[in-house]
Amino acid sequence: MKKKLVSVVLAALLMFSIMPLANVSAATPKLSAKSVYVTAGKTYQLKVKGTKKKAKWSTSKKSVAVVNKKAR
Repeated sequence: MKKKLVSVVLAALLMFSIMPLANVSAATPKLSAKSVYVTAGKTYQLKVKGTKKKAKWSTSKKSVAVVNKKAR
């Protein structure tokens, strides 16, 4: 009786160890706003949510947006 119980428990443990675990994907980084309307002379600071890494900010249109040294 004891051997049978041990074999059933071992078989159950073996079955559960073979089953794949559910994949959990990491959160994707998102900006605090998708689009922002800022009038001349005003500022807006975008924030990145969903990551602890530091974001690197840049702009391709210097006449439209400026990235200051604090953002780098």
